[in-house]
Amino acid sequence: MNPGDMARRGLTDGELVRVSNSHGDWVLPVSSNDAMLSGQLFVPMHWSSAFVGSAGSNALTAAKIDRKSFQPELKHVAVRVDKIDLAWQCAAVSACGDPVRALSALRPLLAECRFASATLLDGERPAVRVRFAHEALPAADFLARLDAALGDEHEDPRASLVNLVDVMLVFACGLLAALTASQPSALSRPQPVEKGREIAQPEHAPGPGAGYDRVGEVFRDPVSGKLVLIEAPRTAKP
Repeated sequence: MNPGDMARRGLTDGELVRVSNSHGDWVLPVSSNDAMLSGQLFVPMHWSSAFVGSAGSNALTAAKIDRKSFQPELKHVAVRVDKIDLAWQCAAVSACGDPVRALSALRPLLAECRFASATLLDGERPAVRVRFAHEALPAADFLARLDAALGDEHEDPRASLVNLVDVMLVFACGLLAALTASQPSALSRPQPVEKGREIAQPEHAPGPGAGYDRVGEVFRDPVSGKLVLIEAPRTAKP
């Protein structure tokens, strides 16, 4: 909504308003936008009863369609905007394993309030955010049903399996570490060296030149600590 229009009506960002015309009405939060011209409003047309407690923008539009494309006339309509005071308000955020099931369970609750919205939150774990507003508590068991809709029955059924896999992985890593520690180190034995291959430093190296042919020099990288073999230049035979 245009900031000047909001100021003249005493509205602030996030405040609930009633948008109405001869077709119906819709309660939703208002926000200011400098890109909006005075006397104009913008509402996303894709909000539906799956995410709000009403028909959304469809409640305000005429049931007219184009005779050739059969597309609905949802682009523009004249409306009235009024501030609305709803005494009872509630908001909650909950992680959910199955967002589709969570929205399905919340849908009956959305329809019971003058204003209601459900928003999916993307992140490391899916979550749903809900907000309700009504003249009073809609029903004595409303909060209990809301708690059930956002409760553990909507946890991801694969969560326990993932935890089990994590435990097994930690156990396997520990077992491999124990077996490796109990075996004689392969680095204590001479290892064949191929040209261009990194050399692992042995724990117990033999004495200098003990029974080996000299093929070059070994240098240590001061940054990584890796050993590198540099072959000596070959001399032509007479």
